[in-house]
Amino acid sequence: MNVERDDRGDVVLESAEVASRFGITIDELRRLLRLGLIRSSIETGEGEHEGMNRLRLRCGNRIWTAILDVHGHVTGEELHIAHSPIWPS
Repeated sequence: MNVERDDRGDVVLESAEVASRFGITIDELRRLLRLGLIRSSIETGEGEHEGMNRLRLRCGNRIWTAILDVHGHVTGEELHIAHSPIWPS
């Protein structure tokens, strides 16, 4: 998977790619997005991780995390289940 950025620097992902990570259909993904039930965050690497990013998408109690290299390529990813469906503050 390659992650791109738009003119504002926001991350742009393919719906089909995201849906497949969570094991849901594209229609279900769109429904969850409309309801505001998918949250995202991105962290910028520092020091030895300069230029890399950690992208997280949360859908209920499932969290998909991807590590992005300087070119926006996913170099590692994982999906895990959180103990609580509440987004951490």
